Amino acid sequence: MSSPMIARNAVLWDGTAPIGFCREVRWSDEADAIKDYKTDSDKPAILESGNKTYKVSFRRFYIDKTYAEKVSSGTKFASVEIRPAGTGVGKEKITFSNLLLLKFEGSWASGGILYESVEGEAMDIAFGTQ
Repeated sequence: MSSPMIARNAVLWDGTAPIGFCREVRWSDEADAIKDYKTDSDKPAILESGNKTYKVSFRRFYIDKTYAEKVSSGTKFASVEIRPAGTGVGKEKITFSNLLLLKFEGSWASGGILYESVEGEAMDIAFGTQ
C-alpha cells in the first residue's frame, strides 16, 4: 500500500500544457438506473446501471488570460488532468475527458483570472499515474 498523499494544490493540464492551478476539485459519478418489472411483482426483475454523468467543480481556480477566454467561451477541453501531488513520474493523476465548463464565478487576480467557482461535465474520468 502506498503512502497517503496530502494535496494542497492541484495542477491542471490541457493535454500536454499546464493551464492553471486550483485548491479543490470535486466530482460526482452518477448513473441512471435501468429497471424492468415482471407483471406479477413489485420488485424489479432487472436492475442495471445506465447512462453515466461526471459532474466536476473547481474551487479557487487560477488560470492565465489565454485559457480564461477558452473557459468562458464554452470550449470543450479534450483532456484535463488534475495532478494533486504536482508533476513527476509515478505521481497520481485524474483525467477528465471531453470536459465542458458551464458555470463560472470569478475575479481578476494579478497576472490572470481567479475563478472562485467553476462547474462542468465530463464524458469520462480515469485514475492513473504520470
